[in-house]
Amino acid sequence: MNNELNRVKSSAKIGYVDDLKTSFENLTPAVRPESDFSHNPAVYLEEYLEQEQGRKVLLEDIKALRTWLVKAGYLYADGRNHMATEELLRTYKLTK
Repeated sequence: MNNELNRVKSSAKIGYVDDLKTSFENLTPAVRPESDFSHNPAVYLEEYLEQEQGRKVLLEDIKALRTWLVKAGYLYADGRNHMATEELLRTYKLTK
């Protein structure tokens, strides 16, 4: 997620605290455009992620995706560590 924040030119950062909590730091929030016709995706992303509930939902989605990738044979789980399988490396699209 931090890569996406960087891509939209946001200075915000998400930190992983544990399986249930994340932190959010944003020292210089993105500026909302003055024009109704302008769009700054960083503003909307920051507004969503600064709320603990937004980060919680995102973390749940990531966990669900990771579980699906393991069950579908795309990831090998070794405790808390996960490694890509040959199937994932050869797959252009995840369609299982």
